Amino acid sequence: MKSHLVVPTSPLANPASLVTGDGYRITVLDAGLLRLEYSPTGRFEDRPSQTVLNRDFPAVDFHLAENDEELEIHTDRLHLVYDKRPFSPEGLSVQAKGNFSPHASVWRFGQRVENLGGTARTLDDVDGACELEDGIHSRNGIAVVDDSTTMLLTEDGWVAPRDSGNVDVYVFGYGRDYKEALKTFYRLTGKQPLLPRFALGNWWSRY
Repeated sequence: MKSHLVVPTSPLANPASLVTGDGYRITVLDAGLLRLEYSPTGRFEDRPSQTVLNRDFPAVDFHLAENDEELEIHTDRLHLVYDKRPFSPEGLSVQAKGNFSPHASVWRFGQRVENLGGTARTLDDVDGACELEDGIHSRNGIAVVDDSTTMLLTEDGWVAPRDSGNVDVYVFGYGRDYKEALKTFYRLTGKQPLLPRFALGNWWSRY
């Protein structure tokens, strides 16, 4: 692919933000954003994906406490508890700090989180209200983006498949600070492409 068509990316995370072990890797990208990976083979993915282009975030302060069987990570916004085993609802949870909801502000792996919705893939044949995909905002303070099955981007701009069986999810825990969550999301996924104005031709309306 021609170089000017290749999307610029910075997919490697700050080494100071990584917590790794046998089959798992946790990246503290921001005080309210965690990347959670599990790989049975121990092969983690550092290439950009169709969704995530940039993981080179500045290092943030977090507290790690662990023993042979469990680890906990605290940031200003999140509290993670993990049993160091294959991800499961019983062994992996993330809580958004701030008492937004007594129970629903805790996400357990595999659990669907009710949120305020994101966008629709297409508006073809839509007339009125339509069902939206999940987004990154929630009244309960926490939302999840599963990036496990998206295609990866190679250095020459083409796509490549992922290793099957790997888990790759991003947990947003910004409470009701919706602007900060959106700002961090765009930092993670890159700027949204827009058509240049000249491509739209002449628009005129009497109103």
